[in-house]
Amino acid sequence: MQLQTLITKATLSLSALLLMACGGTTPDTNQGEPTGSTTAPAGCSTAPQCGGCVDCFDKCVCGTGDVTACVQACKTGGSGGGSNTGGASGTGAAPATGGASAGGASAGGAGGGTAGTGGDIGTGGVGGDMGTGGAMMPPPSNVQSTQITFNTVPVQPGGEVFKCQNFANPFGNADVEVIRSESFMTGGSHHMFVFYHDGNFDGGTEDCSGLEFASTIHGASRPQQLIEYPPDVGRRMSGNQGLRILVHFLNTTPAPINVDITVSFDYVPAGTITGVAGSVFANQPSINIAPRSPGNAGGTCTIPFDAYLLGGVSHMHQYGTHFVATATTGDHLYETTEWNEPLPRPYDPPLFMPAGTRIDYACQYNNFSNNRLTFGDSAMINEMCIFSGTYYTVGGSGIGITCALGF
Repeated sequence: MQLQTLITKATLSLSALLLMACGGTTPDTNQGEPTGSTTAPAGCSTAPQCGGCVDCFDKCVCGTGDVTACVQACKTGGSGGGSNTGGASGTGAAPATGGASAGGASAGGAGGGTAGTGGDIGTGGVGGDMGTGGAMMPPPSNVQSTQITFNTVPVQPGGEVFKCQNFANPFGNADVEVIRSESFMTGGSHHMFVFYHDGNFDGGTEDCSGLEFASTIHGASRPQQLIEYPPDVGRRMSGNQGLRILVHFLNTTPAPINVDITVSFDYVPAGTITGVAGSVFANQPSINIAPRSPGNAGGTCTIPFDAYLLGGVSHMHQYGTHFVATATTGDHLYETTEWNEPLPRPYDPPLFMPAGTRIDYACQYNNFSNNRLTFGDSAMINEMCIFSGTYYTVGGSGIGITCALGF
């Protein structure tokens, strides 16, 4: 466990370096205290209005408009965070500091290179000087990478849409184990899920319900979201399964926007890992708040078997003012006042949840509208109260733990 803690800390340090170099802020690694607002304020659209951007990907796209290059520039680990390119090509924006990688240290790699010399995005340095992870534990030698890209979706001013797209198995139709996933969403994406999908085929974007749900392999509510598992832990993926992305788009700006999404996966052959990861999803559908009134909702979720909780995050809509989640183990799991882009909280070290542990979660709201507020998929006229997280067990199936799903 001590070794696992050291590697987790190295990953968090790398994330902090990456965000600072891209003009962002460091991830919130507090012990469940309120995180406050982390949403990028006005000034994160196109250069030079990039001062409010938070994540590396947000900053890069704002400054250059080159989505594809920014995915590579900001990707964590693997290729070294894209430091070989120093960011997206183009005119650049705010100064970078050497491409912000760390030689792949987040995967425990050997690192390498000296710190970059900075410059605008697109001209950043060639590596990082944090490549010390190899001294702790090398990554598996058989790691491969792949990615899927959601078709560009235009969203009109004031528009709120839900779109889905199916993908054929991107792992060569082989049984694999995913040890890292990372998503990149341009502005206008409220949240997204990557579901396991029984249909193994490619498809175009289609309208779908925001209440659709299935077992997930990745999820995000921020422009750039990394899920990296401890050594010897990952998610299993069958060779006969495909993937399905569901995205909730919300354009609160006065101009049309195009939404682009890419999700990357690092994976190893089946049988490599011993710790199998899965999702925790606790939803309370009973929300009923009178117009122009405060209100609250909440629920519980019982962990049915011994498990280690790796991280957690909340999900609310625009009327949400406060969220808190605790466990009967005495752990304070999560707390925030942010509804739009809450920062996920990693647990360092993972929290042991014995079978029968109950997670309690509660939301507070301010219904400032003239309509009764009920559960639903719209961030503009409905509300939600959800705690979601990731767990792992030694062995096991990685089955999702869902409570009071309601849809």
